[in-house]
Amino acid sequence: MVAPAVDGGPPPSGAVPVDPSAGSPDQAPPAGPGGHWHEGEPPVFPEEVQGEDLLWLDAGGVAGWFTTRAPLADFTPLVFGVGYGHRVGRARLAWRLHAFSGALGDEPLTFIHGDLISVERLFSDGAVRPFWRVALSFALDLQGARRWVGGDGYFNEDNGASGGLGLTHGWGIDALLGDALFVRLAADLRLYGGAGRVGLLWAGHLGVGVLL
Repeated sequence: MVAPAVDGGPPPSGAVPVDPSAGSPDQAPPAGPGGHWHEGEPPVFPEEVQGEDLLWLDAGGVAGWFTTRAPLADFTPLVFGVGYGHRVGRARLAWRLHAFSGALGDEPLTFIHGDLISVERLFSDGAVRPFWRVALSFALDLQGARRWVGGDGYFNEDNGASGGLGLTHGWGIDALLGDALFVRLAADLRLYGGAGRVGLLWAGHLGVGVLL
């Protein structure tokens, strides 16, 4: 079908054929991933795409504070952690918990830091996947050089930045080893406060994980 002729004459020059079965543009079905849709296939929406779960363990790492520390030493060479994430496309939500401990032979020092929710952006879907993230986090000293958590005067300014809610910003790389395993190298900055002074620390992590 072509555009109708004017006053019964021939169709105007340059008229575009119209398919009556196509309907108006407003009635077109939504496109699938990549903006393509094929007749006979149901449309695919982003929220219907099955995601990918991953679990990892940080078996090694280092951390230190930019701010003055009383409960913990200025440098904490041992960091251990565990995390879980769910990825859809190049977006990922994740949760983490890290434990910071003093070196063997030093005074016992224990500090924990976790991500209540981490929003992450991946830059590649290939075998090497760089990413950045921002997170709402928390921190807490469990044992310090001066006092234990819960002791008299522990949560005060004199004892340092003992804990509280915070924000985290980080960068990292996941390198796939086969279909299920991956190695992660990551670094982040963590700002927290609420009990005692505000604390700012840095941390580097080396871990291994599995795609579920």
